[in-house]
Amino acid sequence: MLSEQQRAIVGRAVELLETEGWCQYHWERETRRGTIERCLGGSLFKALQDLHAPLGVPERDLDYYSEIVSALRSNLREKGWPMSYLSWNDAPGRTKEEVLDLLRSVLEDR
Repeated sequence: MLSEQQRAIVGRAVELLETEGWCQYHWERETRRGTIERCLGGSLFKALQDLHAPLGVPERDLDYYSEIVSALRSNLREKGWPMSYLSWNDAPGRTKEEVLDLLRSVLEDR
């Protein structure tokens, strides 16, 4: 179960993907319109960087990040996907909506 701070990080990752965009095969990449698209992992790490000060979490606190990753892995295993979350993000045919659905499923788990 994620803490409220971790849930805020996942929520921020959803917001980043919705507003700036999602990509595969890159941690992040600049678009022609000047935004930065991010993969699943890139969006979570950027969310942690954005929120570390307001949440009182050290910027490089990878425990927060690894607990979120564990929740993602658990949700993927429950759905029958044995791959890492990064490989899952980059799987052929993967869509932005599927990535957002995964993040939202983590937010729904209490």
